[in-house]
Amino acid sequence: MRSGAAPGSADRGRTGGAGRSSSGASGIAGDPARIARWRSNYRAELDSAALYRLLARAEPDDRLRTVYERLAATEDRHREVWRAKLATAGEDVSHVGPSRRVRILGALARRLGPRAVAPLARAAESAADAGYASQPEARALGMHAEERSHARIFAALSASGGAEASEILRIEGRHRGGAGNTLRAAVLGANDGLVSNLSLVMGVAGADPGRDVVLLAGVSGLLAGALSMALGEWISVRSSQEA
Repeated sequence: MRSGAAPGSADRGRTGGAGRSSSGASGIAGDPARIARWRSNYRAELDSAALYRLLARAEPDDRLRTVYERLAATEDRHREVWRAKLATAGEDVSHVGPSRRVRILGALARRLGPRAVAPLARAAESAADAGYASQPEARALGMHAEERSHARIFAALSASGGAEASEILRIEGRHRGGAGNTLRAAVLGANDGLVSNLSLVMGVAGADPGRDVVLLAGVSGLLAGALSMALGEWISVRSSQEA
């Protein structure tokens, strides 16, 4: 207990903290629509991950098998997000398993090949993209963009004649490289901005207009360069993701 603290104040503080935590949990529990949405998301991601692993087992091409396994890993990550949110609301979903639909599709993939169920997987991913686009939690984590990328992969697989493995790998690689592209764009943009601003400052300083003018030119050039570079690189990255 801190010196000078009133007797029992620490206990009251702990009780108050527990009360606030309980109040937060009860607030979530009092929103059945949100919990139902989280539960639906969890089941959908669970089914998707299970289906993609079944497709991987049925896929004879090692390269495509790796793609299915990566897709399953992404769905596992999404599922864990919803599991954690449900846990904060006191919901235990550890007993939930893949649906019968997934087992049936897995059996069809073993008999007819994974491409036979690709149109159904594409429809599920497109629905997930549309659903996540209206959910702030999913948008904040970029889930809708990942589901859209998955839908493109299955669209290529279900196209007439089926896309070649190399094309599928190109689409999947572009999806996985999204974060790397963003970092690379940021580094290159910062480098360009520094070089252009240094050139501006050196040119103004060469005219010897005074220290204040040189400083103002440097700050103005820095702000203008940062804004233009950031906007240009953002448009470039977004365009490549949407392609």
